[in-house]
Amino acid sequence: MDLVGSTKLRRSTMVTPEELCEIEEIKEVRYLYTHYYDGQRVEELADLFTEDAVC
Repeated sequence: MDLVGSTKLRRSTMVTPEELCEIEEIKEVRYLYTHYYDGQRVEELADLFTEDAVC
């Protein structure tokens, strides 16, 4: 059984350096979202979203 941290490895192909950067950027946004939400920092939370976001 292959494991990466506590997450099971879901694919057998190599991850590119660009994909690793994107993964780290997503982790950072998730951290900031939680931090701002928990701290009730509404303005900073709103700044995490782009104007052209599609829901």
